[in-house]
Amino acid sequence: HGIDIWLTTIAINENFKMCQVPLGTKIEDNREAASSFDPGFVQSVGTLFRMMEIYRRRWGETRPLRAAPVHGNGIHADTQRLTATITVNMLSDAFQSGTRRFRRLWRSIMGPNNYREVIDLANRQRGATHFSAELWSRIVFDFAVVYNKGENDPDKVVAALLPLYYARTAAILRETGGKLEAVEQAVQAQAQSFAEQKPYLVRRWQTYVPWAIEGVR
Repeated sequence: HGIDIWLTTIAINENFKMCQVPLGTKIEDNREAASSFDPGFVQSVGTLFRMMEIYRRRWGETRPLRAAPVHGNGIHADTQRLTATITVNMLSDAFQSGTRRFRRLWRSIMGPNNYREVIDLANRQRGATHFSAELWSRIVFDFAVVYNKGENDPDKVVAALLPLYYARTAAILRETGGKLEAVEQAVQAQAQSFAEQKPYLVRRWQTYVPWAIEGVR
């Protein structure tokens, strides 16, 4: 599962010419929707986080965002099949379950303000549906830093990110109604948020000290 992100990361950082090709939505029928553990997620995100260490000098640079040219006739996907696969309620329930399971580990990974925001959402009815792009960006950066510089099992760190991913997905589905063009716009907005929050990543990467983290692992 990590091969796609591995190839993409190398292509970007080694200055290969790139384009986007609309191939539709990838749906794997044999994967349980909103499951508590997803090997594909762990492999893909783990690969991305490992590549961050390899290309540390590259992502530390400040560059304007550029969209890769699109080759093809636009976005095509089976939206009925996509929206029938998973629901906001399923994602919200998975977030709540993950909170009970990973709360202590989250506290050792996230910045204090991010942790408080997550727990506040977890304590609210369907709080997952209000999981903002900015919060998701900072949390992904928290996890990336601890994956590379912390003392926890890296695979466990990535596995603990999954319920938070479900929460952010629930928020996007609520905001867009599952409409494909609106989802695409939400993804673009999320990319912009990652770029805007990059100073947070750089600061955490430079200052993180594992034994200085408050809380119990």
